[in-house]
Amino acid sequence: MSLYNSILAGITNALYDEFSSDASPITTIYTETIPQGFTEPCFFVEPVAVTQEKRIHREYDRSYSFDVMFFPADSTCANEQMTSIGDRLLFALEMISISETDRLRGASTGWRLVDGVMHFSISYNPRVLNPPPSDPELTRATLNGQEIPNRQNNGESP
Repeated sequence: MSLYNSILAGITNALYDEFSSDASPITTIYTETIPQGFTEPCFFVEPVAVTQEKRIHREYDRSYSFDVMFFPADSTCANEQMTSIGDRLLFALEMISISETDRLRGASTGWRLVDGVMHFSISYNPRVLNPPPSDPELTRATLNGQEIPNRQNNGESP
């Protein structure tokens, strides 16, 4: 499973864990598209951006940003429900599980109300490693027609 899919699963699992046991549970969570005529209340988790910055050698800082939208069922008390949900999300999505042993802490969190929908924004910023090439042809280099010795093949550390 890709890191993106692991983070998305972590978000949806955290939403389900937080809101499925309420008196009026919210268990509908969309991640691809919202179908026409969808049932409210529900969540829609939308990826906003993925960015990456190089650090050292093969290390990168990556950022996965999401917009978690909440659509309330009752428009008469929608603002009260949306602000309550927004405040709960600040803690519910602060730390998510992306595997049985790995967790990620959310950053840059916040929420806002726009046209009757609560938008909760959050980013997860893991450090990732680019694996070394596995193809021996990719590790061979030549200069002026002469092959340059590969340090990995000579037992030296990179």
